[in-house]
Amino acid sequence: MRWFRLPGKRVDEFAGELAQQFARSCPLDQMGRKTLPPRRIAAEARVLCERAARFSDEQRLGVYSKARLGNAFRWKLTDLGYAPELVEELTRELVFHISRK
Repeated sequence: MRWFRLPGKRVDEFAGELAQQFARSCPLDQMGRKTLPPRRIAAEARVLCERAARFSDEQRLGVYSKARLGNAFRWKLTDLGYAPELVEELTRELVFHISRK
């Protein structure tokens, strides 16, 4: 069994793409607060999770690559200024979706 299936750089790039997609769909205002209702954020989270699950299946990500994807996504959202609680919730949901079979 291969633990590493995809180069880490590609996983990191994809995680950054997901975070940027979320930032475009659910931008922060100047004070760093979310500007969209929770229902909109939940809908965008579902879209991201579905996209990540497809990526995981297509690339046949191993255990460590899935963990790397989750961590890279978490840190990119944190760097973009999202609240730690939101970042943690989104990351947990993302990792759950890419880990289940």
